[in-house]
Amino acid sequence: MKEESFLVYEKLALINKELPAVAKSSKNAHQGWKYRSAEDLMNALHPIMAKHGVFLCVGNIKRKLWERDSKNWTHCILEVQYHWMASDGSIMPCVGFGEAKDNGDKVVGKCLTYALKTMLQTVFVIPTEDTQDPDAYIAPPSEPVTPKETGIYQSMPEQKKTLTNIVRAINPEVSVAQLKTVDKHMQGVAMTGLEAKIKEFLK
Repeated sequence: MKEESFLVYEKLALINKELPAVAKSSKNAHQGWKYRSAEDLMNALHPIMAKHGVFLCVGNIKRKLWERDSKNWTHCILEVQYHWMASDGSIMPCVGFGEAKDNGDKVVGKCLTYALKTMLQTVFVIPTEDTQDPDAYIAPPSEPVTPKETGIYQSMPEQKKTLTNIVRAINPEVSVAQLKTVDKHMQGVAMTGLEAKIKEFLK
């Protein structure tokens, strides 16, 4: 009985170890967002696969969806079987799914490209160059903003005292109710112009 070989798994582990991060160097022409194309991934993988004697074959392709609308747009979903193979004949199967829409003759090609891309990203969990672990960064504690730093009037003890002194200097007989009314109307007023605004309000 022939002994079962697992060389392909060993080789894939070595490829995964040597595979560098693949940056999002491609740019969507319409929305402007960056992404990694299938070509970016293949360019990074090919020399390492060749070094370790591993190649990739396509197996069965199953059509999961094929719809054409009234405007000749075709919507397609494919399930693609892949086989990673090593020089000793050992095989590791895997599956990729591709989905695409096209109003020409490129829908199958788009599906196959996307299926390959998602499969490669899944098998090797390929990081991008800008990937950062959120736990690696600790934000400094935020310092409370004082009324003086804001430069505007708010109903806070220090500024409220300033407002009361200004109001009583203008009208010593001002009532508590009037003070509350002035306080309400001065919210958001620049401290530098507070006295002028109060004088204008009390006219």
